[in-house]
Amino acid sequence: MRKQKYKSPIKTKPLRRPGQSLATININLILDNIYYYLFLAIMFSCFAFFERLHWFQIMPITPWFYTILALVSIGLFIFKYMKISKVIQRNKQGLDGEREVGELLEKLRINGYEVFHDIVFVGFNVDHVVVCKKGIFCIETKTYSKPAKGETKLTFDGETLTVNGFRSKAPIIQVKAASKSTQELVEQTSGKKCYVRPVLLFPGWFVDSKNKINENDIWALHPKGFSVFVSNSQDCLSEDDVNLIANHLANYIRSL
Repeated sequence: MRKQKYKSPIKTKPLRRPGQSLATININLILDNIYYYLFLAIMFSCFAFFERLHWFQIMPITPWFYTILALVSIGLFIFKYMKISKVIQRNKQGLDGEREVGELLEKLRINGYEVFHDIVFVGFNVDHVVVCKKGIFCIETKTYSKPAKGETKLTFDGETLTVNGFRSKAPIIQVKAASKSTQELVEQTSGKKCYVRPVLLFPGWFVDSKNKINENDIWALHPKGFSVFVSNSQDCLSEDDVNLIANHLANYIRSL
């Protein structure tokens, strides 16, 4: 094997970006479902085009076989594109929401907060984790579409989320599971047994909480309200604890 003369000056892997998992999913969707059919459509269209030219000059050769293949491949491409484009658009909206929240959280570093994005576990990922003296916060971003006209209302009663009349417990179950996994990760890597508060953030939505927010196990907030509620919380971690937990989380992320 030929010995490399140069090596990268970067010794440690960079931390993950906000929404990196969704961005990767979108890229894979495009590569796996659209480009293949687009290639077939272009290839058979070229065959059909040149066979058409040939047909006009030499009658015995028929272009119908490649013409049919071209039409079928074009139809398959259009069908796949229409099907996948909806998923990609939905993921893009979610990606934009995660990046918006990520930008707001990054501003908290000036206050000594440690911020991590897109922490990958087996089969799922956690959008953001914040570690500070106020505690550890596991954050899931929900970027719900709004109707073009009419009333927009999002309410949370501590157990159920209601978005314009549609009730759902799925986000609650998701963020609780993510919080539990984060808590287990912190304990396994740092040896610290700390409560990890689950947080749901909704970009662009005013959240009407039926109970006092501090009485709820879960926080459901507009992203800009997160820093306010954190700052109003009591300190529960020392600076050494924050640094220890943050270092172990960073090492875990870089090990993936």
